[in-house]
Amino acid sequence: MVIMTGNDLQKIFSNNIYTARINLGYSQMKLAELADISTGFLCDIERGLKTGTFDTIVKISNALHKEPYELFIPDGETNVKSSLSLKEKKDLLAKLSLSLKKNVNSTIQKTIDEF
Repeated sequence: MVIMTGNDLQKIFSNNIYTARINLGYSQMKLAELADISTGFLCDIERGLKTGTFDTIVKISNALHKEPYELFIPDGETNVKSSLSLKEKKDLLAKLSLSLKKNVNSTIQKTIDEF
């Protein structure tokens, strides 16, 4: 089992969005339009500065023609997803969602503490 931090997960998420966007030939502006988010926000997500809500993740994954959990799979492990059962996929998504929620909460708390 690999121990992953919230920062690790955010890097994977950011990289996967960027890679999928480039593979589809989308500009940041095009993906942002399809996902109904601002280009600046997408830029911050790709740079790992922001994560977004679950709704944002779903919007981005839909615009990229991917399942939300696929945006959290480390590079080189994408073949693993096709061998997972539906229950395993749901469990993985639940674990990733919990990790993402903790990361978002931590970021919010840091922002509050800075004020």
